[in-house]
Amino acid sequence: MPLPWIVASNPDDKELQQWAFEHWQDHLEIQQAILKQSGINLEIQVIYPLNFDDPDEWLENHQLMHNEMNGLLKLNGSDLSKVDFTNDNQRNVWIWLNGQEHRAVRQALAI
Repeated sequence: MPLPWIVASNPDDKELQQWAFEHWQDHLEIQQAILKQSGINLEIQVIYPLNFDDPDEWLENHQLMHNEMNGLLKLNGSDLSKVDFTNDNQRNVWIWLNGQEHRAVRQALAI
């Protein structure tokens, strides 16, 4: 289960691509659980690899995935469409908020 990686605080620059891969894997697991439990096939957006130098398209695609899964499960979410990954504080807050949403989705799906 990739969840521990994606909720880890303060991955350094070398760990960010590993974080991005594990994060993508978690989205795939969530998408498969939703499909199995509801029969609804949520669209998987391109969120790996992540270009940390120009993340705008990635952030938009990622937000779409969160909006769909949160909407389907009737969960509240955060605006994850904006972050400066080069700013340690912003990155850490964003990773924490994202991780909380993944935890809530997994709890709702009992996975």
